[in-house]
Amino acid sequence: MKPDATASPYSTGDAGPLHELNAVALRYLITMARDPQASGGPCLVQRLRERLALLTAADCERIARAPICLVDAGFGQEEHWKAITRSPAPPDVPSEEAFAPEVARALSRTILNLAWTSARTEPVIARIRFGMTRQTAQIVAGLGIHQIQQIAETHFHSLRPLWAEQLGFWQYLVAAAAAPSPKLPPVHIRLMQRRLADLLPATAASPRTPSSRP
Repeated sequence: MKPDATASPYSTGDAGPLHELNAVALRYLITMARDPQASGGPCLVQRLRERLALLTAADCERIARAPICLVDAGFGQEEHWKAITRSPAPPDVPSEEAFAPEVARALSRTILNLAWTSARTEPVIARIRFGMTRQTAQIVAGLGIHQIQQIAETHFHSLRPLWAEQLGFWQYLVAAAAAPSPKLPPVHIRLMQRRLADLLPATAASPRTPSSRP
């Protein structure tokens, strides 16, 4: 069984585009995990296949409603985004792609449009939702609509599940979604805590704004 490549991140109700984007990505990972003939795919699926395969629609929903994007578009890599703006030509296709090309394209269009809009109107929220550094948020906000669309169409190969190499965290996340505990914070709170932990070192390293007081 192959993932539904035509599913749109905007396909259901009033759940919101970020929620739907997360749901599409998670459903793809779960479908890959349940397919005994599936080869390749994210290392995350290969290492956590049994756990992911057991996630129900309700479990997926709990994770998908996270207030952050669960697909990593490289917004934490300032040099990567500087290079894109200098030369938006397609990069070399990586040897291992996390998502099938047709799924990655759909995700890329949604992520880039959401991130671009958010960086222009709510830069602080954009940094939290998409893991942007301050400079990356400025770079993305400064792009034109045609530029952001071109990047979405040429750089989709690099999309990966968020924190894909942190298997311990994903093990916790999958377990917490499958068996919610009143003694532990909800999944979306834990995800927000993890994102803020990523952003705090960058914030702490940022130069202080000079005081206006004498």
